[in-house]
Amino acid sequence: MDTAIKVDDIQITNARERLTKLPSEVEGKLQVFKVTSKNQPVLALMSWELYESITATLEILADPELMTILKKSEDDIKSGKTIPWIDTKKQLSK
Repeated sequence: MDTAIKVDDIQITNARERLTKLPSEVEGKLQVFKVTSKNQPVLALMSWELYESITATLEILADPELMTILKKSEDDIKSGKTIPWIDTKKQLSK
């Protein structure tokens, strides 16, 4: 699965002309438009879904407790401390 975010440059005047069409260009895609003015980036345009995904990720990364739990989970997986799905499913159905 390709998860790289594609970033395309667009001049602010061009973005203004295409503003009503840009939502369909980014909808459901990992697409960001870097809007520039005088060759300097000034805005990022992306789908709301991508924005929410990025902010949720940042919230997790900023939470020390969640990061500790995530790190422990990764360590458990690497060391083989996992529970087979069939056993988990049985526990959940009780």
